[in-house]
Amino acid sequence: MTGRPGDGRRRAPASRALAAPRPRIHPAAPLQVDVLLDGLTHPGRGLHTGQLHWRLPGPFDAERFTRAWQTVTDQETVLRTGLAPAAPGTRLPGFAVHPAAGPLIVRHPAGGVEWEALLAAERMREFDLTRPDPLRIALLEEPGGSARVLLTYHRAFLDPASAEHLVRSFHRAHAADGRPRGGERRPDLRDHLQWVGARDRAPARAFWADAAPPEGSATLPAGDRGRPTHQRGHGRTRQRLTPVEAARLRAWAASRGAAESTALQAVWALLLYRAHGGPEGAAESVPVAFAAAVSGRGIPLDGADRLPGPLLGALPVAVEVRPAGTLAELLAALAARAVDLAAYEWVSAGEVHRWSGRDPYAPLTESVLAFLPPPQP
Repeated sequence: MTGRPGDGRRRAPASRALAAPRPRIHPAAPLQVDVLLDGLTHPGRGLHTGQLHWRLPGPFDAERFTRAWQTVTDQETVLRTGLAPAAPGTRLPGFAVHPAAGPLIVRHPAGGVEWEALLAAERMREFDLTRPDPLRIALLEEPGGSARVLLTYHRAFLDPASAEHLVRSFHRAHAADGRPRGGERRPDLRDHLQWVGARDRAPARAFWADAAPPEGSATLPAGDRGRPTHQRGHGRTRQRLTPVEAARLRAWAASRGAAESTALQAVWALLLYRAHGGPEGAAESVPVAFAAAVSGRGIPLDGADRLPGPLLGALPVAVEVRPAGTLAELLAALAARAVDLAAYEWVSAGEVHRWSGRDPYAPLTESVLAFLPPPQP
């Protein structure tokens, strides 16, 4: 049964008996620990949530919709996962994979709420991470019989690529009228954790002890600090390139033997350099530092590219900007750093900070550049 406003938090019935054995407790992955700790040290609603939405053509069939999501929940371990007390022998938070769970679906009748208000309300509503529901589903019915679907997920368990994967799984299940196709998907979050836990940390620790941004690096661009904004908290801004601009950027970068992401990193490095006060013609180089998003799926684990979980991370990039250097040299240095990062996609930013030996309360970077591949069909 799905819930309507006023019905409370009601769940679709799980397809398996709830009197199953108690779930096994696993230690949280390093990336999960980073998100959870950041949520404690920088409290703010919506800070670690993501959203996807689309329109489902009518006529809307609530029972079929619920069956499809139940099929996905049965197949995807992460949708039956919640926080739990620390596993024995560790002080890290744990997570529990429950044998059965039902998707959390709330329906809003046509005209009951404005779409933009629903987006904001779902983004700011807190998650109870101790329950196996790292993903919420809100439906806004429309007069013509169609419905707008909104997914809101917590980044301690899902990243954008994971959410897109789950949506594709839902569409397949919906087309099949919710009939199960196969059993539980593997690999899953447990397999990824086991793979990460088996890595030898020594080479990564040695690399980041040297490659972490040095103290005094320029980490923020210049801004207007003259007038107070009378606002506080966090916000979001987005700027998109047109197809023509994207094609020009790709061609320009390729002509210099670089990727588009490397070109954008070079631009950001130069902006950080200017903010640091590097005067034109100065003799000394300026270290700059920012974080670059890594998908976490470029690892030698079969099926990692289709694994729903919190794999997306951000690793620090440190580079020297020399006044007498050339743009080609800066691009080459950043391209080499990208190759280095590719070997450590499984490392978390928190681990890098510890291995750097820097003050744990001083951030290594204060900006993130995310240049990720488009969603897969």
